[in-house]
Amino acid sequence: MAAILAAVYFVIGILTGIFGIIGGLSGANVTLNGPFTFSGSGTTVIIISIFYPLISALGGAIMGFLLAIVYNFSTKFTKGLLIQIEESNHYEF
Repeated sequence: MAAILAAVYFVIGILTGIFGIIGGLSGANVTLNGPFTFSGSGTTVIIISIFYPLISALGGAIMGFLLAIVYNFSTKFTKGLLIQIEESNHYEF
């Protein structure tokens, strides 16, 4: 699960990194206000956008690992989810 989420977040990071590079090439001064305040020129945004897929993949791997631990812990008590599927030769249109 951790590897799959790392790969998914890496792809998402690449897509958002492309938009960050496009914004950085426009030469805009960027100010991001949030938990961490960031202000920088286009060059700084391009540098951050290059490393963003790697940071996203690392975050996805950590979250996948933690979610797998929670899932495995919960299945000890709930015995998981059982799905039974019957094969049928009868088709209705």
